[in-house]
Parts: sequence; C-alpha cells; structure tokens
Amino acid sequence: MPEKRSVRHWKTVCVGGTFDRLHIAHRRLLATASESGEKVLAGIASDKMAAEGRAGERLQPYALRAKAVADLFRAWGAQFTIVKLDDPYGPAVSGPYDAIVTSPETLDTAEQINRVRRRKGLTQLAILEVGMVLAEDGLPVSSSRVRSGEMDRDGRLKELNVVVGSTNPVKVEAVRSVLERAFPRKKLSVRGIGVESTVASEPYGKDVINGALQRAQSAIDEKEAHLGIGIEAGLFWSEALQDYMDVQYCAIVDRGERITLGHGPGFQYPPPIMSKVKEGKTVGQAMADISGIRGIGRKQGVVGYLSKGIMVRKKLTETAVIAALLPRMNPDLYFLG
Repeated sequence: MPEKRSVRHWKTVCVGGTFDRLHIAHRRLLATASESGEKVLAGIASDKMAAEGRAGERLQPYALRAKAVADLFRAWGAQFTIVKLDDPYGPAVSGPYDAIVTSPETLDTAEQINRVRRRKGLTQLAILEVGMVLAEDGLPVSSSRVRSGEMDRDGRLKELNVVVGSTNPVKVEAVRSVLERAFPRKKLSVRGIGVESTVASEPYGKDVINGALQRAQSAIDEKEAHLGIGIEAGLFWSEALQDYMDVQYCAIVDRGERITLGHGPGFQYPPPIMSKVKEGKTVGQAMADISGIRGIGRKQGVVGYLSKGIMVRKKLTETAVIAALLPRMNPDLYFLG
C-alpha cells in the first residue's frame, strides 16, 4: 500500500503524465492521488504525445506504461480509470472532478486546466502539488535519467562520483572507507583535489565549519562530481573544561546544493602543544617541535600519537564523515528533499 498521509479526501482526483519507466517520483505522485480521492482518473500520454520533444529517446509503448500504472493501483486496492491523453489537458478540463495532483513540472498545466474550467463555468480543481523526489546527487529523479542508465527506478545512482576538497590522503581514504561501507553495491569514484582554504591554518570555532563548507563547495564545482566533501579540523572552546577541544567537521554538498554536516569526537591537546598554538603556531608545527614528527596530519595525526595508536586520524575523520552522511543514508527520516 502507498505510504499513509494526512490529506483531505475528494470523490475523484485527476493525475496525469507519461509514466515512462515507472519510478519512485511517479509512485509518490500516484500514491498521493490514490490517498486523496475515492476514485482516481489517471491520464497517460499517448505514444505520439509522449514522443514530442524527445527525439531519439526510447520510451516504453503506451500499453506497457498504462499496465504499470494499473498494476500499481490494483496492488494498492485503489479505484481508478485510465484514459489515453492526446493533449496535456484531457478530460480534466470538462469532467466532474474535484482535485488534481501535480508535480512542480506540471503545476502550470494544472493551473491552465483551471483557467479553462473557469471559462466554462465549472468548479475549480483543488491542486495538490507533490514535491520533487531527489536522487542521491540532489537533482530530481526523472525518466530520462532512468532511461540513460544513470540511476535505477528508486533514484539510486549506478555510480557515485565523489570529490574531496583536499589532497591529504588521510581525508581521502577516510571518505572512501566510509562510502564503501555505506554503499557496498555501488560503483564509487573518490578523489581529492587541492583547494585554496579561506580560513586560518589553525581555525577556531565557526571558522572550522566554514572551512569544511568552503572545501566541499570547491569540490562539488568539479566536473561530474555528484558529492563534494570538505573536512576541517580546528579548536572549539569548552565552557565545561575551560579549555579548547580539537574537533573535526565534515560538510557534504550535492548538485542540488543540499548541505549535510557532522563532526567527530573532540579531545584536548596537552598544555605544551596548546601554548605553542596560542603563540601562533599550527598544531602540526607544535607537534613537530615536540615529537620530531613532521606532517603528522597526513599520517597518524595528533590523536594517533597521543593515543599510542589506539585511535589514528583516519578513524577519527571517519566518524565525522559518518555523522555528515547520516541524513543521506536516511533521506525520508530527515526529510531530505
């Protein structure tokens, strides 16, 4: 059965479309129609109408598209009638109907139908607009993307191209490790690029978050990137400890400009390191002075040195990436649309 929603019920609700390669966005549109009315009038574009503006695209024939819609309604136990559309309006401009379900793409058509009904002296249809269903890259799920093989009918991309806003191998490998576990059956491409940071070498507070966001935005601007990921570590003041905590933030941005954020656990630096940082040195420089290890941030990290290897920087970074990824792994629970 379609997912239950708290909506008003009408006697007859109209819905229309091409419904090629019936996918998750279509199912949501049809589910809204079946839940909103006692009966559904489903208009499906004829082969001639469906082919308009889609030269060279291999659409399913009308009979197959109509059968897929009918099978879905039957599975839901809905009362429905299917009509073939040779124009965008069909019987909705003149029939005794109560409401029409639209997507943002077809909202103009629904409004035009109401204008025609008004000229005919007929009652206006209540317009129920269903928002776009977005794929993992933040762009709408569409039949053309399914036809091209870019995604499946549930909006899952066949391949996920991820760009990390850093060439630090620890960050890149942390992202790769998390995504391989989060999407075990998906083809993944993960690479890092050098970006110009707009925050200080040792950022504090909000600059840590801004640094992660800026890195992610630079990464998503790369050609063919589905996700841009930025990771930034810095110092946050803890009132409870009256001291600074080192915390890593991860920002993930997609093509649809949706942003998800997360951070990992924090820990205190030893006083000898903090005193050097307060004098203006970076944590890496302070650690090099004390431990003799240069470029520690591209190796086990300060946490690896202090924990005697129990927790290395890659694992610490993974926790921030996981936290930022949670809404994308559970888009319906987080209303990520």
